[in-house]
Amino acid sequence: MATTLHPLPHLLHISQLYPEADWLHAAAGEISALKLNPESEQRTITEGAQLYRQLIERFERMMWERDLEEEALCHYQQLFQELEELLALQAVDDRYRFVVIIPVAERPQHLHHCLQSLLRLCKRFHYGGIRGNGYSGVRVVVADDSGQDENISRHRQLAVEYSRQGLEVLYFGLDDQAQLLRETAAEKSELASILPRVVGEYNPASFHHKGASAMRNIIYLKLMEIEKSAHQRQLYFFVDSDQEFQVTVDDGGRGRELYAINYFDRLNRIFSEKAITLLTGKVVGDPPVSPAVMAANCLCDVNAFLQELVVHPPEGRCHFHQQQLQCEGEAAYHDHAALFGFTPAVESYRYRCDIESDHQQGDCFGRFSGRINRFFYGEHPTRRSYYQRGEAEQVVAARTVYTGNYVMTAAGLRHFIPFAPLRLRMAGPVLGRILKKRLGNAFVSANLPLLHRRTVADSGVSEFRPGVEADEKLVDLSGEFERQFFGDLLLFTMEALVKSEFPEVVPTAAELSRMMLRVEENIRTQYLNKRLEIGESLQQLRRLLEDVRGWSEPLNANKAVAGLERFIATMDHNFGKDARSYTIIEDSQYCGHRREEIVEAILHYINDEKIWGLILTCMNGAASPSIMKCISR
Repeated sequence: MATTLHPLPHLLHISQLYPEADWLHAAAGEISALKLNPESEQRTITEGAQLYRQLIERFERMMWERDLEEEALCHYQQLFQELEELLALQAVDDRYRFVVIIPVAERPQHLHHCLQSLLRLCKRFHYGGIRGNGYSGVRVVVADDSGQDENISRHRQLAVEYSRQGLEVLYFGLDDQAQLLRETAAEKSELASILPRVVGEYNPASFHHKGASAMRNIIYLKLMEIEKSAHQRQLYFFVDSDQEFQVTVDDGGRGRELYAINYFDRLNRIFSEKAITLLTGKVVGDPPVSPAVMAANCLCDVNAFLQELVVHPPEGRCHFHQQQLQCEGEAAYHDHAALFGFTPAVESYRYRCDIESDHQQGDCFGRFSGRINRFFYGEHPTRRSYYQRGEAEQVVAARTVYTGNYVMTAAGLRHFIPFAPLRLRMAGPVLGRILKKRLGNAFVSANLPLLHRRTVADSGVSEFRPGVEADEKLVDLSGEFERQFFGDLLLFTMEALVKSEFPEVVPTAAELSRMMLRVEENIRTQYLNKRLEIGESLQQLRRLLEDVRGWSEPLNANKAVAGLERFIATMDHNFGKDARSYTIIEDSQYCGHRREEIVEAILHYINDEKIWGLILTCMNGAASPSIMKCISR
């Protein structure tokens, strides 16, 4: 006997709340008309799910047209929850299961916020359904590269805490990593250029802080183990610990943070409909680049803010809430945007005050000064990016991997992160240039950004950033600056190489060295020109500081002025005439040494690729012979 497949309660309720949306009523009627019987039950459930998907897509468009009203967003999430209830009636759920990987080093607060946001995303959308008190469509791997016992303990505790709350979290610590490497790498020196610090005996005192690229390669080996035991299709989703599963939208000059994207559902559909190996998203919020390449545009914006500030009396109403329509285009925060093919911003960006209560100009200055030194940890005062829906599901060819937000099938594990021992920045763009050549249309980008938070709210600093040293007075970026400069050198050398026949054809060491010298001369010229621009801006800022002192005298704003003084001192330390950063890149002997390392790494890439493929083949084999035996064949 046939029964009716009734629309679920939320749909009925929502259709009554939006009487003008007659398509909601029509959808409820169509679902009510479906009949369940033993012969057609699965087909009927599929038809019902398709109707839910159609109305969700239409409701989403309406939700954005209404400027993401909170109530509409809640209803949007509830419709997904009901879709999951309907899909749970199926005999088989053939959707992808997600493994979310979070590499972390010394960042318990960031990790807590990342896991918290993932749990909230699951609670709002229920992807994969609920089994017991857990979410069956998602599991998590926390891969720890910490050296401090306190942070290791806290990371492990967070894995346990969030497992109790419904996320299945696997903690992949140093001991687990070492054991995996003993089983795979042993002492084969051929692996040193893929998995640095793994040759020889595992030493707990030096095994941490291996670097982001080396960690990801070790994680890939772990994921091969997970893939072998998987009973359904899986996607591997890499995120950074300082990111969250939500977006921020521009709301009248302020950022509004929302769980407006059902990432897992959308990714499942993209990978199910297209032949994709690796998909990369991006970030909104704080820029994904180093302060080492944002100093010039930051100073431009700071000077513009102070020039406008002192025109108005400190006791007057704040003027920094006025709207300024400004296109925050790709890489607007990057001093060297032109090197990447983007049009540089020609005007300063206006500071947007985020104080919501009634306040004066002086309050705005205090707020600005209290936050400005966060810049040295990567938080830009004026050039945050916001999510723009546009063609929400548009998938386009990619050339860069955002290593804090990318998703791949098991086939993607064959493409390790190259040149890990160099420990340079720009690993994602370098890998992206290679993948574009290797994968073609199977390497794509989608408008699925994650929210990026460089700093922790309580302290105003990042918990841990390699290459950044700080004390009470200054932040030293010279280590990060060095990694950025030579990372750019590797990237633009690689870009020139892939335009030829690399990696199929590898140039000689002499040819590669000559090519790299030309690239280096161009990059150094760009860096030194920006240094002159930074110097001029710093001189202007020092003059403006004297204006600000007089302007703020009635406020007794010593603390605010001191914050600005510290900013100037730190800028001068990192980018001024005596800055160690520039001493490094103007040292011909040091640069020659770095070039030799990069040349050797590039020349070794093809061999690395072969060895990596052999490792994965052996790990995937039914007999699982040791890697040492495989490599020695």
